Amino acid sequence: QVPLGSLQRTGDNILSLARGMAQGHQLSDIESHKAGNLVFFDFLGAFVVRWPMAVSDVINTLSVIFSIYTVIQNSKENKSVVSKHTYFKKLFNAMGAIVGTWFTSAFFSLVIAISLNLLDRTMAWYGRPLWVFFLYMVPTTLVSMFVIYLHAKYNHKDIDVWPWTIFQIYFDAYQLIWTVVLTFGIIFRIRSSFIALLSAIFMAIGNLLKSKLFRKQKDGKWLIFHVVILGLPFVQGFYLLIGALYLFIPIMGRAGAGNNSEILISLMISVLFALQISFAIPLILLVRDSYKVFNLLLGIFLISIGVLLLTPLGFPYSGDPRAPAPQKFMLSHTKRTFHDASGDVIRESSGYWIIDLDINSPHTVDRFVPEVATAQLVDKDCTDYLYCGLPYLVPVLSMIWKTHFIPAPPPIFDKPTVMKVLNRTKTTIGERITIEMTGPSHMGFMFSPVSGVELDSWSLSSNPLLTTIPWNQRQTYFIFYGCGYELVPLKFSLNFKVPKEHTGPIVDVAATGHYFFGPSKNTEDFRKIISQFPPWTAVTSWSASYESWVF
Repeated sequence: QVPLGSLQRTGDNILSLARGMAQGHQLSDIESHKAGNLVFFDFLGAFVVRWPMAVSDVINTLSVIFSIYTVIQNSKENKSVVSKHTYFKKLFNAMGAIVGTWFTSAFFSLVIAISLNLLDRTMAWYGRPLWVFFLYMVPTTLVSMFVIYLHAKYNHKDIDVWPWTIFQIYFDAYQLIWTVVLTFGIIFRIRSSFIALLSAIFMAIGNLLKSKLFRKQKDGKWLIFHVVILGLPFVQGFYLLIGALYLFIPIMGRAGAGNNSEILISLMISVLFALQISFAIPLILLVRDSYKVFNLLLGIFLISIGVLLLTPLGFPYSGDPRAPAPQKFMLSHTKRTFHDASGDVIRESSGYWIIDLDINSPHTVDRFVPEVATAQLVDKDCTDYLYCGLPYLVPVLSMIWKTHFIPAPPPIFDKPTVMKVLNRTKTTIGERITIEMTGPSHMGFMFSPVSGVELDSWSLSSNPLLTTIPWNQRQTYFIFYGCGYELVPLKFSLNFKVPKEHTGPIVDVAATGHYFFGPSKNTEDFRKIISQFPPWTAVTSWSASYESWVF
């Protein structure tokens, strides 16, 4: 249940946006504003920064030049301890090491995610997003610092320089990487390259000012200046990262059990945070006892894992109205009927179809709903029947393909879904099949021509019908039909290209009907099962039918 206050807030925002658009001066002079693109971004939620793409190109290009200039200046300032040639050789070597830290961090995050899957403790961050910090941000920082520390320790033995020079090499390497990213943004006209712009330009400004202000002495003031000058791009980038988390974490609760959300989040956080923390990683080279930092980060991570495994804080779901994070369930009381090429019924089944929306579904509720413990994974039917022999409402099989089925008595429909073949005629290119469907307000029709047969056209539109996920290496099509309370039959024709030498059936078809309201929505037994679900779940239920034929 969406809180009414949330709906009111959304309505207020939309109303303000509509008024702002209607009263904007751009509407009075559309011609002068219709050309070109804008670069815009939200600055810490306070205001929106925007400028034309042409201005962005100028700013980005000047920033690239300025960034390269400061790196060259740094190489000149260190020429008394290391030659310019050696400096750049070390610089490019450090860039390779930095890229290596990204892959290493991603690998360790992947190992953590796989381990949590094996321990059956996934998605702790779903109800408590702070877990991503302890599970993935801390290890990413630890691995990145440790790899850079080892690389610096064993790859600069040929030069006798003090730690500040080594630090500067790695810092310039990070700056140059952001500069390269910004350059690609200019070339490929990527408007979101403002993220690279902020990092590159502030690193360059910091480099220039630090070389002027702290040429002779680098102490605590230098560190404070370093953090302050690079704090703005870090805070802005972290703000965008949090925004991405608020977008993707809820999606992971309905992305389907076939997509491992723990692995997806681990890799996303690892890569994004490794980029975000780039200004701080080289600081490990200036710490006298680096292993104290490593031990601290490792200790935080291990304690977090212990809390995750041994306390309820690792449970991913919440029914608290103040911070709702329910596990989403979709259940359909389903009746299935399968016909062969002669029209005879070869199989019938019925039961509760559980659409697994996250990787923990459905067995998190076994002790609350005993019937779920008997749920069978739908596997073989996906090979034998179109769309797994199940009444998908929309064509999301590519995302939600892992589902379960609980055998049960069939539902009762007041208006059964009926599909009739009104006409089947030969054409110059093959065959035309005319179909009529009647039933509830929401119906679906899927079909898949056999190998060698192609869909040429259909009567509902002059535009070609788009294909969905292939079935047994055959093209498949999905038609969804919805109408109001007054039910209107769906009537259409399909024109197929059939080779002259072809014999036998030309297409597999399936018709579905969905009952979202009225007496057919839930039976008494179905309502009883739904009522057993715990308060930290959100259940969507309806009844549906699936019937297939071979023509």
